[in-house]
Amino acid sequence: MANTQSDSPVWPRPREMKLAGKGPSLGRPLRVETRGRADWLAAEAERAAALLNRAAGRTIARRGAGKRGPALRVTTMDALPAGCGLRAVRKAEGYVLSVSKAGVVLAGADARGAFYGAQTLAQLVRPGPAASLLGAAVRDWPALPIRGAHVYLPPRGQMAFFERLLDYLAGMKCNTLFLEIGGGLAYERRPRINTAWRSFCRRANAYRPERDPMPESLATDAMRRRMGQDGSCIAHPAGPVAMQVHRAFYKNSPHTELAGGEWLTKDEARRIADLCRDRHVEVIPEVQSFSHSYYLCCAYPEIAERADDPFPDTYCPSRPKTYEVLFDVMDEVIEVFGPRTIHCGHDELYTIRVCPACRRRSGHELLAGDVSRIHDFLAARGVRTAMWGDKLMNHRRKSGRWGPVCGLAGRRACPETGEAWAQPATWKAIDHIPADVLILDWYWGLYPASERYFRERGFEVCFGNYDPTRMTDFDRRARPAGVLGAEASSWCEVSPEAFGHNGIFGRLFVTAGALWTGRRAGPQEAAELTAGRLPAEIDRLTGRKRWLLAARPGKAVGVDLAAAAAPLAPSLHGKLAAPAEAAFEPIADADGRLAEAIVLHKGRTRTPQIPLGLKARKLLLLGATTMRGVYFRPTFYSLHRGPAELLRCRVRYADGRVARFAAFYGEDIGPLAGGEAASAEGSCYRAVPVRADDEHTLYAHEWTNPRPNVAIAGLTIALGPDASDQGEVIVAAVSAVR
Repeated sequence: MANTQSDSPVWPRPREMKLAGKGPSLGRPLRVETRGRADWLAAEAERAAALLNRAAGRTIARRGAGKRGPALRVTTMDALPAGCGLRAVRKAEGYVLSVSKAGVVLAGADARGAFYGAQTLAQLVRPGPAASLLGAAVRDWPALPIRGAHVYLPPRGQMAFFERLLDYLAGMKCNTLFLEIGGGLAYERRPRINTAWRSFCRRANAYRPERDPMPESLATDAMRRRMGQDGSCIAHPAGPVAMQVHRAFYKNSPHTELAGGEWLTKDEARRIADLCRDRHVEVIPEVQSFSHSYYLCCAYPEIAERADDPFPDTYCPSRPKTYEVLFDVMDEVIEVFGPRTIHCGHDELYTIRVCPACRRRSGHELLAGDVSRIHDFLAARGVRTAMWGDKLMNHRRKSGRWGPVCGLAGRRACPETGEAWAQPATWKAIDHIPADVLILDWYWGLYPASERYFRERGFEVCFGNYDPTRMTDFDRRARPAGVLGAEASSWCEVSPEAFGHNGIFGRLFVTAGALWTGRRAGPQEAAELTAGRLPAEIDRLTGRKRWLLAARPGKAVGVDLAAAAAPLAPSLHGKLAAPAEAAFEPIADADGRLAEAIVLHKGRTRTPQIPLGLKARKLLLLGATTMRGVYFRPTFYSLHRGPAELLRCRVRYADGRVARFAAFYGEDIGPLAGGEAASAEGSCYRAVPVRADDEHTLYAHEWTNPRPNVAIAGLTIALGPDASDQGEVIVAAVSAVR
């Protein structure tokens, strides 16, 4: 059986799949049966039925249904019926699925395999009043054993979203969640950690650099280095990042978004563990230690390595109390989550050998001693140790310039203040830590064979911070023995807004395909996948239903833009196709090209009032921008500046009252064309991407009218305050949903 291409109804694509017409009629529920001997059979049959019913929006599978007619048979691989025509799969997490008019046979190599087969089956459901199943024959198993994501503990108010996020991950056959704990869990032995964590987050969020002026040499160097953006975008940073970079010495990012700057009770955390267990997602708690230890050091300043830092981020490995506190924390994490592995952090370790006791030892002795001590503590409790691998590496940047990376020695000083910072070499610690430590390698982007460095020394490796758009050689690098998989990271609050704004939904989606199949989708393929599939997934994740993606109740009426339209720029005139989306009525020429549109730029900043004269439940704006240099704020940087307001829209009602709404770059509207388009489709989470042609994407922004029973007299569209001087914003069509 040949693998299908981008038109596959299932994601991640099965290893072997053949679509075979229609499946069983769902006029009455399938009866659920089990066959074989395994203690997981009954539970997985119930899960399969629940997934089918949720996908269909009604009960289409249940135990106790009629004795005749099609059935859903969940079996072990040994009990796979010979008549289904499919060979057994004997690989871990594998499954076999046969869907025909006679019924459904789902065989799992193990419990996870049966669960993932049910996820595939749910994607074959065609919902509606006459729900149906696509016929299919599938043999499937994963390429890599660790297929994961990294997230912070969610804020209490985002638990419903977090549960939907777990459904999203499980549906894409992800099996591992690296869950950063920090100060976000209620510690009964060390309650001071929680109150100190809350205080630290509030102080960091309120931090203003003018209260602690930063020398110019550091402002131009440290800020640009940290944020990776032009200095004009961050001329006045505030909050956690400003607190992080306003010293001569390097500091860790503070992660104040974790648990919303608060903490969860143990019962709430146990619920997370249960939710993950029900979805066959293994939780690997990340208990940051040595570095990123604000939550420990702010509670117990006496264990901080640097006594002169009001926000210490690194603990001292020479003080016995350090491990009394850390191991109490780890014991409580083990009690709540019952993990097989704990990730102990150790990335970006910049403050080391500062206190008098530590200066008597080398950098690699301090690092190796700390890791080994943690490893032995966890091993005594039957828990494996995982860690970030950067400080175990002896590589330099490709450019040859030294930076605060890897385990090399380095130093810097501030010429205005004389304040100095030095980092000792730590990389030799790799020869002195236990070989069963799992290495999270997030330096794959800097060094083309970083995983080989660890594998040659006997360590198993998992790629951390995996980005499918950047790791172009993933197919080759993930093959060797010892590479267990990868995790895609989020470094922002667990919320629909933060995940959407940072493009996390799209990154997780494309990553899941690479980890299950072992094959990375190319840029064009990834763009098509995210544009075609992601909007509906985001609606499920955010708990909303956009009109363009739902059943479309009512009718969309195109608004006549003639009074406000203008010819396109010469670079686009005659080249940009008019989108075929039926909800819109763009001004097109005889060749189907966009003839005119609303075109706004610094020379024409607003339209005249566009007459509507009708009642509407929603307004839909279809547009994109050719502007360059528009500010886009990843929330991870905590710059305390909102996203770029690109458009301001003013609605005037027939009774004279007014309503306003805005469109933000990277949320509601994105770039028309170019290399950014694919990423924008992942991060413009509040808009539906609409392809105009192979080179151009438009974005449909949906505004819900708060006064649907009052006629709208007119609409005015103007550039927002963050529009740039170069390029244009194009609104190709406006529709009113009645």
